[in-house]
Amino acid sequence: MINRKYLTSVFIAACLSVSGCISPPQVQEEPTPFNSTASMKKHLQLTTAQIAKIKTINQKYNAKSASLASQDLRFLERKRMTKQLEKTRNMELQQVLSPQQLEIFQQEIKKLRRDKAKKIMWHI
Repeated sequence: MINRKYLTSVFIAACLSVSGCISPPQVQEEPTPFNSTASMKKHLQLTTAQIAKIKTINQKYNAKSASLASQDLRFLERKRMTKQLEKTRNMELQQVLSPQQLEIFQQEIKKLRRDKAKKIMWHI
C-alpha cells in the first residue's frame, strides 16, 4: 500500500512543476506611436517652429524614459516615475501646441491607452 505522505508529496511536486511551466502571457511594452515627432507632425499639422520644439521635448523625455527603464526599480515605483515624466512632458507640450492641436493630441493618447488596456485585458 502506498504511503499517504508519499502521494501528497508527489501531487504537490507535480502541481509545482506544471505551474512553473504555465506563465501568464507577457505583454510587450510598445512605444506609443503618437508620441513620436513624425506622427505628431502628421496628425497635428505642426508648424516648423513647433516641430523643432517638439523634437527637442521628445528627445529629452525619450532619453529620460530609457534611463528610467534601465534602472532597477520596483514595478509601482517605475509606474509612478513614468507617470510623473509623462505629466511634465505633457505640460511642456501644452506650451507649444495650440488648443485645437492639444485637444487632438489628448484624444489620440486616450484612444491609444484604451487600445493598450484592451490588449492587456484580452491578451490580444
